[in-house]
Amino acid sequence: MSAKWTILVYMKADDGLAAAALANIEDMCKVAIDPHLHVVVQLQTRVGTTARYRIRHGEPERTPLHGNVNMGDPKTVTEFVDWARGAYPAERTALVVWGHGGGWEDEVADERLGSRPSSVRTKEQIGHRRRLKSYLTDKELRQAIAQTRGKRVDLLGFDACEMAMLEIAGELREVASVMVASEGDIPVESWPYEKLLSHLAKKPDLEPTDFARVVVGDYDHAYHATAETKPFAISAVDFASVEALREAIDALSQELLTHLPNARSAIAEARDATYTLRNTDYVDLASLIEELERRLKGDAFSASVRRVRAALDVTRIPNQKGAAAPRPGTLSVYFPTSRTPSPLYLAEYGRLHDTPWAKFLREFFRPARAGLVSTGVHRRDDVAPVRTRRPASSR
Repeated sequence: MSAKWTILVYMKADDGLAAAALANIEDMCKVAIDPHLHVVVQLQTRVGTTARYRIRHGEPERTPLHGNVNMGDPKTVTEFVDWARGAYPAERTALVVWGHGGGWEDEVADERLGSRPSSVRTKEQIGHRRRLKSYLTDKELRQAIAQTRGKRVDLLGFDACEMAMLEIAGELREVASVMVASEGDIPVESWPYEKLLSHLAKKPDLEPTDFARVVVGDYDHAYHATAETKPFAISAVDFASVEALREAIDALSQELLTHLPNARSAIAEARDATYTLRNTDYVDLASLIEELERRLKGDAFSASVRRVRAALDVTRIPNQKGAAAPRPGTLSVYFPTSRTPSPLYLAEYGRLHDTPWAKFLREFFRPARAGLVSTGVHRRDDVAPVRTRRPASSR
């Protein structure tokens, strides 16, 4: 009997998340896995301690990997995916990248290019990361998946904070069909693996889009009751529609550049009022569009806003969201608060970022040193602190 799905979970838990990772594996083992479903995990709990787990009902099969496995090396991802597909073949594959997240920013490279020092890591921590290179960028993840024998996966998930970004979706759209990720924080408890795997075991014929809906629905159900103290936003994104969304953003960016000489203050006010993530350089795209529309008028601009909104609606696979978040979040976008945009974003981040949006950011912040751009920012300050994947010393 051929399997319908192989679920691969790539767990990098050597930076304070080992207990949470092991608890997730324990939850996975509560599911009665049948021949239609394979679940395989690669877990690193500390440097030098890495193992692969085949999830079985009751107790996993654990196989240690010898040597110093670098989970931040794209080759390690490629090897894991190819090994799992060969050992546990199925019609469809999901890859879940599990650990700390921080959006598109590579703070080590950003520091090297002369941007401001990281507000999240100390210089010692940044240097430690540079020496070990123990993290993956989204560009490296794209390369890792593209190097696998299958060249892509059906569903790509991020059980990590702040990964539902337009920039990330644009980078990864060619190596998966669907993405499930959060534009905000992920609770330490992670995705509800017992529930979502139980659903998949009962309905193994689910298409990638339908499985994405299951993940989002089960996540929403798991945290809805505590949404006032555990804010969250999780989305399912159709990668086939991302290019149209990026083209709509390009058109909007051109309109913003046209309006900029006379509307800089209005754009700054819209930015300040926009729903902002814990990394205040990231803003909810739908909220930004709403705030811009309130302040800027004109037929061409209104048409560009409608185009972005329509493209965003198509990109978003219908999902629900916790009550603590004021707006339905799907994707965030980089729009820094009050500093010159990252040189990495503008110059070296990759082929995707020399775009009209990047040009708009460059022009918008030209007078920043003269104090002409507002530094205000709208935050979720009315929500109680929570235990998330974002310890004070990490991303």
